[in-house]
Amino acid sequence: MSENTAFAVPKDSLSVSIRLQTSVTLRGEIFLEYAPDTVSLHQKVTAFLENDNVFFPFKIGSGGTEFLNKTKVRYVEINLPEDTDALYFSVRPMQASPVNVKFGDGDTVNGELVAELPSG
Repeated sequence: MSENTAFAVPKDSLSVSIRLQTSVTLRGEIFLEYAPDTVSLHQKVTAFLENDNVFFPFKIGSGGTEFLNKTKVRYVEINLPEDTDALYFSVRPMQASPVNVKFGDGDTVNGELVAELPSG
């Protein structure tokens, strides 16, 4: 195996829906970096979204993998199963606030904004 890991695809994947700026929605999987068990899934997803990589691999539901440009992504919706365990979120204090986001083209997204913050 090559020692150059810059182009290695991480093994942990997560089912998501990605809405692009063109209003196209893609369903498939993103690949998350390996992290020790002390890191929650929420923290892995946050690290994925906030890293400096402009492109990321995306496995489309039909089986092919494409590289998407983060600057063309409007939002990422995580498809969590109904029986998601409590380990998805961090052990740190989490606060959730309802949000209604309005985009310049008139589209809106309703949901909850979750942040690792102490109350108040």
